[in-house]
Amino acid sequence: MPAEFQEQMTLDKCRFYSQKYPENTLIALDDAKVVGFVSYGDFRDPATIAGEIFALYVLKDYYGKGIGQQLMQAAFAALDGYQEIILWVLEDNKCAIAFYEKMGFVFDNEEKVIDLGKAVKEKRMIYIRNTNS
Repeated sequence: MPAEFQEQMTLDKCRFYSQKYPENTLIALDDAKVVGFVSYGDFRDPATIAGEIFALYVLKDYYGKGIGQQLMQAAFAALDGYQEIILWVLEDNKCAIAFYEKMGFVFDNEEKVIDLGKAVKEKRMIYIRNTNS
């Protein structure tokens, strides 16, 4: 994916999530340039008491600089009232899956198909806080 397209896509998604969840979107900047963001909140299924990571994006040029970890840690802190934090990830997004696993998320066998111009599968991952520390 061309860097220019990815930057615009990240900026557009950041605008969308910051408007939809203005109190729950954190943005990473390099000078005035948006290089990543995380959006979080209550899990969207009210039958489940958990926090949710709605979106986490970091520009590819900024991978490996700790930005994703800092954004995720800030979201964890903001969701500190929840024992469990849930997110959905595209089945084919191996880079994101590896990152989420590094952050302590595991698959819980839930999946769904969504339409992104074509049918794609998302898998659910869950992070359970260690209450023994």
